[in-house]
Order: sequence, then structure tokens, then C-alpha cells
Amino acid sequence: MSMFDLTVSGNTIDVVFLQGDSIIAILHTHGVDVHTWETKNGRRVAPTLLLHAELPELDMDTLETWPLQICSSSPSEFYVLTVSFEAKLHRATVDISSGNLSWGDSIVVPGTWSMAYITDSCATESGDIQGYVHSQTGQDFMIRDGACIENLPFKLSYFAPWVKVVPWGHSEIAFALSSSGLLSINSRILAKNCTSFLVTKEHLIFTTNNHLLKFVHLDALDEAEIPDIENLEVPADDPEADERCRSIERGARLVTAMPTNMSLVLQMPRGNTETIYPRAMVLAGIRKLVDEKKYKRAFAYCRTQRVDMNLLYDHQPVQFLANVGMFLEQLEDASYIDLFLSSLR
Repeated sequence: MSMFDLTVSGNTIDVVFLQGDSIIAILHTHGVDVHTWETKNGRRVAPTLLLHAELPELDMDTLETWPLQICSSSPSEFYVLTVSFEAKLHRATVDISSGNLSWGDSIVVPGTWSMAYITDSCATESGDIQGYVHSQTGQDFMIRDGACIENLPFKLSYFAPWVKVVPWGHSEIAFALSSSGLLSINSRILAKNCTSFLVTKEHLIFTTNNHLLKFVHLDALDEAEIPDIENLEVPADDPEADERCRSIERGARLVTAMPTNMSLVLQMPRGNTETIYPRAMVLAGIRKLVDEKKYKRAFAYCRTQRVDMNLLYDHQPVQFLANVGMFLEQLEDASYIDLFLSSLR
């Protein structure tokens, strides 16, 4: 099931999206193909091949160097991870106007590794972090200024094929998932039966082999400049009593989270995708809308998701009483106001 089909000149290894999904870079066995993906009249049109670039130092005849992964480092730049006797990162810059791609100096990753992993960069105040590399020994490194790699102040106890490093305050925290199902944050193991995970500003979301979807609130990390990961509370396997835990279909995996829409997309073993609105995300989204005084949207979500409308008042009672006029103007419809009043306790 697809929207468009792309023909690649080699076996596809990895794909990355740049500039708000307007550029698609495809890593394959013979190099990198870069496509532009435009939107016209609000709809996506078929991607167009912009350029084909061969990887530097790639010798497919001797099979000494192999490309492993491609990852974005800025809106118009990406890194390619290759491994031979040592792991290297090759930085590329794409110029859409000229249709050219230029390679920068390669970065040798410290140590001798047989495996490595590079994850997308995260926005920071300085804006100089371009990505993170995860080694076979569990050590993480930070790519800065495209020239050097610095050790991060934590180390995982295992190699994890799935890692997400997030700047938090004046430090960084890493969420990692091993192939055996160990889910950890920095050095603390949160679950031993995890099958997939996602990270948003409010939650760590993960699925388990018990067919449960769980939410770990990250609010406790905001209270200090250096995050105290011991304060995080993992909900028990009790979907009937805890809104942070919910049953899902057997074998479901997380695809993406949309906090602004208060929804999650899951993929089932059959390949089909489903969108759900978990209670924890809905309540967090409504509270945020109330904080922003967007009462009309908050009321609409309470109505469609059957959330107790007392939340509109109880979350910020002083703010609500000071903005009753704004609340009435936003709701407009008298029947909505009647529904709100009849729901109050």
C-alpha cells in the first residue's frame, strides 16, 4: 500500500526526509539518490529525481566498505554512516537551486566497531549539535560542528539498535531499546518486554509484548536542570484502572505520535495502520489548550472524546473565572454552553 513508487539504482538501505519532507534522500548500495517532493494545491505530487551521488571511499569491488545508515543533521544536510575496518561519517550538503550535492570531510568514529548507529539531531539553543552516534559498546557520542565527536555524560550497558537522544535542560538523556526488549533511559532500565517506543515533549510512549500501550510522564524531568531519571514512574499492567496503560491489538507497533492532534498511529502485523486517541494524550492536550486559553478546541475534544468537562474549569480555575467572557465568545453556540453547564459538578 503506497502513494508513490520510486525506482532506485541499487538495493535500498535507508531513507531520510529533509526540509519538512520536501527532500527525500535514499541510501542504496551504489550511492545516494536525492528526490524533491513538492506540494501543489495542498496535495503531494510524485517525487522527482534531483541527483545521484556516489559515496566517497566506497569500493564495492573489494567489499571493504559498506554503507549502513543515512540520517539528517540539518534541513539541507545529512550524514552517511559507513563501516569497514573503522566506522566513518560522511557529511553531505544538498543545494536544491543548483541541483548539486557536496561531500565534506569524513569523521572517523573513535574505537574499532563492528556496529554503530546514528540518530537524528535535536534542536538546541546553540544549534551546533548535528547528530548522535551510538556504539557497539553502548557509548554515545555527539557530533559537533561536523568535525569532532564528544563523549556524552552517560553510557548504556548494551548496544541498542533503536536510540533517541534528547537535549534536556543543560544535559542530554537517551532512550534506548535493545533487540531483546530492554527499554532504558540512560542507565536505568524501565521495561524488559518493550516492542517499540516513541518520545514526545510530555511522554515516553511504548508498547509491550503483553499487548499494552504505556505512557511515562516526563514532567518530573522538568523540575531540575539535570534530569533525575529515578523520578519517572512506569505504570503497572492495569489498563482498567490506570489511564497511562491501555490494551492494544496483539503485535501492534508504534509508528508516530501527533501530540497536537492527541493521537497515535499504530501498525498491525497485517500491515494496516490505525489511529487511536489514548486517554493520557487527550488529557494532556486538553490541559495545554486550557493553558493557552483555546477553550473552543478544548471543549470540542472533551465533547468528542467524552472527557469530563469539569477539566475545563478544574485545571485552571482562577484563569477560567477571569476569562468567562472569552469562554462564552469562543463557544458561541448556546447549546454548547448548556451542555457545559449541565456537565459541571
